[in-house]
Amino acid sequence: SIAQQLSALNLAKETAVGVYLPRDRHIPASLLGIMAADCAYLPLDPKHPQARTELLLEIAQAKYVITTTALASRLPDTITPVFIDENGRPDEAILQRNTCATQLAYFIFTSGSTGVPKGVMIEHGNALSLIDWAHQTYTDEQLSQVACGTSITFDLSVFEIFAPLTQGGCVHMLADPLALLQWHKRDDITLFNTVPSVINEMVKIGELPSHLPIINLAGEPLPMHLVHTLRRQCPTAKIFNLYGPSEDTTYSTGGEVLASDPHPTIGTPLTGRRCYLLDAEGNAVAPGETGEIYVAGPGVARGYYHRPELNDAFLPDPAGPKGARMYRTGDYGKQLEDGRLLYLGRRDDQVKIRGHRIEIGEIDAVLRRHP
Repeated sequence: SIAQQLSALNLAKETAVGVYLPRDRHIPASLLGIMAADCAYLPLDPKHPQARTELLLEIAQAKYVITTTALASRLPDTITPVFIDENGRPDEAILQRNTCATQLAYFIFTSGSTGVPKGVMIEHGNALSLIDWAHQTYTDEQLSQVACGTSITFDLSVFEIFAPLTQGGCVHMLADPLALLQWHKRDDITLFNTVPSVINEMVKIGELPSHLPIINLAGEPLPMHLVHTLRRQCPTAKIFNLYGPSEDTTYSTGGEVLASDPHPTIGTPLTGRRCYLLDAEGNAVAPGETGEIYVAGPGVARGYYHRPELNDAFLPDPAGPKGARMYRTGDYGKQLEDGRLLYLGRRDDQVKIRGHRIEIGEIDAVLRRHP
């Protein structure tokens, strides 16, 4: 098995191991195998530019990558490929290791204003808080057949893969979200998870499965006209609007968009999470007033890998236990009378493209390097 192969290498705990695979059943197996071997997975996407893949491998100091024979030739010579073993069987002694909550589980790289991507370090306890919320929010039936069309480099995939698998459900690995429209088993899907701009394109080019029970949308502001379109195509679907930065493990707040809502809210904090709306001096604003969103609780990441100078966005949590931290999102919001939160935009010029954060400074830094 993958865990056995990695264990035989005697890698130190939290060693970064890359995953560079086509979108098939080997991806979930690889992620689980890496974590079972006490390592942390580094998600890589063969569709991304080779220069970016090489940069992420360099930043994470990864020496081993799980891949296929066909893809291995694209990797740098400094990388040792670990090939999928079709005949491997799980080793119970390895799979029952006592991994602790504070141990590193995976990296998610986000855009950096200096031109260098930032590696967010997510611990097992962070991810478990997300999974616990998912199990409390969605039924076994709703998590039984989940479509996974998100690249593993984007943290929506953490929900898509691990929420159903830890609840006995099935994950269907699709080439991308749009592949759902032509997929022969599309009517079996019980939950579809993507970003608003992608599903907006999907409803333009084809019909979504009309009996789709759950639609999760995250990563970008959700326009109300899109909600109305989705209700027409999927009249029985529950539509959830979810919000959160990678630094708070995928989602921080969320809730179902109600038919009576004049605007989609970002709901309330997930189970165990906390959310503060603060002014420029760090004081709490009154309900109905605009403040900057700070998120806290068990989802807050360890920080940025080997970038301590950037960790000033992680601040002491005023309402949490000793040593707890909150994360300054850079987003504005306000609390409505019913306690739900309304997203009101950014305090800087960061933008979103298909849900991915893009720092304008990163583009500027690359342009300035050109002769």
